[in-house]
Amino acid sequence: MLFRAAHWAYCHRIEVLSVLLNSLNIALHGCEISWQARIGQGLTIFHPVGIVIGDCEAGDNLCLGNGVTIGNRDKRQIDGRENPRIGNNVVINAGAVVIGPITLGNNVTVAPNAVVIDDVEDGIVVGGVPARPLTRRNPEKRASSRLELATVAEIAAKCRI
Repeated sequence: MLFRAAHWAYCHRIEVLSVLLNSLNIALHGCEISWQARIGQGLTIFHPVGIVIGDCEAGDNLCLGNGVTIGNRDKRQIDGRENPRIGNNVVINAGAVVIGPITLGNNVTVAPNAVVIDDVEDGIVVGGVPARPLTRRNPEKRASSRLELATVAEIAAKCRI
């Protein structure tokens, strides 16, 4: 909620308020989300401690685990942007890092502790350092939860964790 208020203040050019609200979010939740980030509806953060989100673009229903980092890599630019572009219904598990001017498609799952530095197409589960495709999410199969998730055991087996 503090992120949404800080983003509103930023969009209305009340930068002092956006900085204050961002600092309050860090102090209360241990979570830093840039007030310049553009994140769609349905953002879910399971454990906010250690999350850092830079000036990125993200679609609806983004789910984040603890310790996730999303941001720029080293000032490399593609189409004038330095930060990731994330699609709808994306799950980024605990400890994962998504950096650089890359694009994560819709319905992507990032395994725990993966480092994503390249584009990921729609419906792929990625893991490892650097992240590589592990499997494709099945759009025909419906999960009981809001999002279809690959099991941690399946991901760990493929990454040999």
